Amino acid sequence: MEHKSQLVIAIAMLLAVNGHAQELTQCLAVTDDVKRLACYDNVSGYVEGAIPAAIAGSAMVTKSIATKAAEPAMPAVAIEPPVGEQAYSDSTLVKAQKAYNQVVADSVVMLITKIQTTSQRKTYYFTDSGRVFKKMSDRSANIRVDDKVKLDGGLLGSKFLISQNGVRVKVKEID
Repeated sequence: MEHKSQLVIAIAMLLAVNGHAQELTQCLAVTDDVKRLACYDNVSGYVEGAIPAAIAGSAMVTKSIATKAAEPAMPAVAIEPPVGEQAYSDSTLVKAQKAYNQVVADSVVMLITKIQTTSQRKTYYFTDSGRVFKKMSDRSANIRVDDKVKLDGGLLGSKFLISQNGVRVKVKEID
């Protein structure tokens, strides 16, 4: 019984959407721009003067109401925060700058200045830029001191040091 009621609801929704689509296609046949807009307004239930609260404070909406319909709308130049909200915080700009700096740093060729292996057989690569990488793979790698390496991204956020000889070592950056 429950499945029948769900089926009836689904069919009713499809019929409603189909009827609305037929009304919209009728508007496509209207060649006069003003009449076609009036047709779309009629189908969508638009009420003149009623602007949704979410966009009421937008500079583009305010400008479009004030200008004539024949005048093309100009894009907004400055983005202003919605009424009652603060401007973009400094922390957002700082985070964006740090992300940009990281992308630039990852694209730079680095020189391996030191390789350290701990008693637990963990290998760490130290670079001339002050960055430290921990070796994450078990395979033997031939990256040596004074090798030039570049950082390359892999699947699922993995990172690889690639030497000038083409040797790839999976690593994790130590902060």
